[in-house]
Amino acid sequence: MTDWLDRNVVVTGATSGIGLVMATELARRGARVVVVGRSREKTEGVVAAMRAQTSNPKVEAALADFLRFDDVRALAVAVRERLPHIDVLVHNAGAFFTSRALTVDGQERSFAGNHLSPFLLTELLKDRLAAGARIVVTASDAHRAGQIYFDDVTLARNFSMVRAYAQSKLANVLFVRELARRLPAGVTATCFHPGM
Repeated sequence: MTDWLDRNVVVTGATSGIGLVMATELARRGARVVVVGRSREKTEGVVAAMRAQTSNPKVEAALADFLRFDDVRALAVAVRERLPHIDVLVHNAGAFFTSRALTVDGQERSFAGNHLSPFLLTELLKDRLAAGARIVVTASDAHRAGQIYFDDVTLARNFSMVRAYAQSKLANVLFVRELARRLPAGVTATCFHPGM
């Protein structure tokens, strides 16, 4: 994708770190970028700064808390209303929790935010992917220590923060492998370890 002027990009977790750098660089290249964050104030501040830094007025804010499936569904609706197609969908939102708690949807937080919500958003936007589109998931080398606890996915019996995070990141890698197999020719799915 050398010509970014007609490209539509959605980046979750785009208000700091790798997501912010990625979104800013794509905006600098001229893409229309939807910056997804949890906090209205922070996300709108990031969008204003990105517009100023890149001279690209096509940078927009969208809100979603990835610990709430209703937020993810609302985000999908908002993206569908704004973008006729998606060229790049980046799943970068993620978290590492030191204690076990369930989301309002009854899911363990790491698994919900790091895996289930990106999975749900992808499913809700899959029909909007353009020819040659890319899906990118920020995974982690922690997946190597992961195991999917199918009989206790919420880790009610055996929680540890490392176990929860590693399970969610292994789920990312497995999801991307299967997604890449199922996507139409020319559409790619990739995950990466961002480093420590």
